[in-house]
Order: sequence, then C-alpha cells, then structure tokens
Amino acid sequence: MLLVTFDIDGTMEFGDPVGIVTKQVVNFYRDNGVIVGSASDRTKSTQLNMWSKYGFEVDFAIVKHKIPELMTEYKQCQVFWHVGDRPVDQQIASDAGFTFFWPDQIPDLSFVQQFLTDESSASSKQENHKELFDDAEALQRVATQALSRERKQEDIAKYDQYASSGRVDGDDLGNVLPI
Repeated sequence: MLLVTFDIDGTMEFGDPVGIVTKQVVNFYRDNGVIVGSASDRTKSTQLNMWSKYGFEVDFAIVKHKIPELMTEYKQCQVFWHVGDRPVDQQIASDAGFTFFWPDQIPDLSFVQQFLTDESSASSKQENHKELFDDAEALQRVATQALSRERKQEDIAKYDQYASSGRVDGDDLGNVLPI
C-alpha cells in the first residue's frame, strides 16, 4: 500500500504561493486506495482548514519534520512518497526514507496509464488502478520511471531559485513553524 504526503505552499494549487498539483491528482490517488495527506511547515489545524476550504478531507496532516512518524502510524503501507517544492522538503523526505517528487514529477493518471501500457497492454484499460498501488515492486518501477523523465528547464529553474533559502516568495510566515 502507498502513502503520499503533499507539501502545500508552492506545491498544491491552493497553496501560497500557488503550486501545480491539482485536486484531480489528489483524487486519483485517493480513488485508488492510497492514503493521502499533507506534510507542511504549517500547523496541523491550518493544513486541515486549507484542505477543507479546497473541498477535500485528507487522511492526515502533519508538520513536515515529523513525517518519519507516518511510517510507524501507517504500518500497512510499504511505500511512502512526498511531493514538495523546496530542497528542505527533499532533504526531510530523503532522511525519512520517502521517495521525493518535485510537483512536476508526481505520477498522474496519464503517466500511470502510459506506465501500465508499457508494462502490459491488457491492464492499461483499467479505470481502477488499486492493484498497482498495492504492489510495492510496481510502485518502485513507477517512481523510478517518473523520476527519470526529462524535466522542463523552466520547472527546474523555478525550484532551483529557492535552493539557497528555506522559504519561497509569498509564504505566509505567520502560519508556519520554524524549520
């Protein structure tokens, strides 16, 4: 089973600053039995409020430096992914044993369908991909393929500009915990 955490600011389309990950991507994972939540610098109550205003109920919200605790809490999960927009997100995810994706790398429905087509044309017709999300080995192949895709230079530059700082323009520092 898969657990995916999403940073909010700079990652989600409702973040501040706005990110590129959409409700459709989150729903795709949720609809296929994936445990979905957020790991942000914002407090748990602020995260839950933001998701609620977005029209979505997550399975959990946690301050991002505590994501290692998710492995203990969700023992039924074998695979853990984190999606974030800053180098600190990448470092925290890596240290916790999560596979890290920049927002432009997270596998969406079209990527998964193409992956399944490449793996086996018979399974590519599935509308429900729960079997894939329950297969740790297949998820590793999905992650490897997604992370090996060529990225657009403007996406790389967008995230690289923040490599020397912990914050991005537009972050609401009144609602975050110190890193």
